[in-house]
Amino acid sequence: MYLGMMRTLLLIALLAAGATQAQASDLYRVELLLFERIHGEPELVSADEPPERPDHGLPLWVNTGWTPDLGAEAALDNESRAILKTPDIVALPQDALRLGAIARTLRNDSDYRLLALTGWHNELPPGYRSVPLVIDLTAGEDGDHRIRGSLDLERRRYLHVDANLARMKAVEPRFRVAPIPLPQITYPGVGIMQQPRFPKDFLYPETKKQWVTETWLKELRRMRSEEIHYLDAPTFGLIVYLHPIRSDESD
Repeated sequence: MYLGMMRTLLLIALLAAGATQAQASDLYRVELLLFERIHGEPELVSADEPPERPDHGLPLWVNTGWTPDLGAEAALDNESRAILKTPDIVALPQDALRLGAIARTLRNDSDYRLLALTGWHNELPPGYRSVPLVIDLTAGEDGDHRIRGSLDLERRRYLHVDANLARMKAVEPRFRVAPIPLPQITYPGVGIMQQPRFPKDFLYPETKKQWVTETWLKELRRMRSEEIHYLDAPTFGLIVYLHPIRSDESD
């Protein structure tokens, strides 16, 4: 009886250890690095419209003021096609990232410009699909270039990163908005009346920049753990590294 009980306890311990290991294998360190090639030759300007910023998602690299529509995200969370999650991105120290060495190399190379580097821990269970990780980032030194799009993290049979990014450039608008002239209001025996006051942006409306697509980066890539993956376009690129966090690792 004692021997049978010991076997039962041993079996339970082995099953528990296996469950713990399986749970630990779902935790990954996700590292993403975005860069541009300063002397890269752009593709022919696409006739397609630049990608729109999605209504929902999570700002990953955004410096243009974009914010998600929380109502659209809530509706998307009800989908049953996948375990749709919004990652809790708490940035890890950059000097602890595997891609940190590549970032330092890019900073010291006059042919490249480092745009962004981020790493965080992410649970990626089977069936996981992240909400779009939105990128809307001013690139270049003149402010007339922008990288816009989104990334999706998915776990099907294997881990995947779905990238849909475009590098855009500003062009002269076809039409410029002229200032609004205000007529002089006069009345007999009164003279010129004081003009009504209007906001400056009403009288002198700003002509918005027109953006055209310069280079596309559209790729669905299967990710092998602990390998560095390059997703390239002629004028910019994305580097991805996924590292499984095992139970015996201190980080």
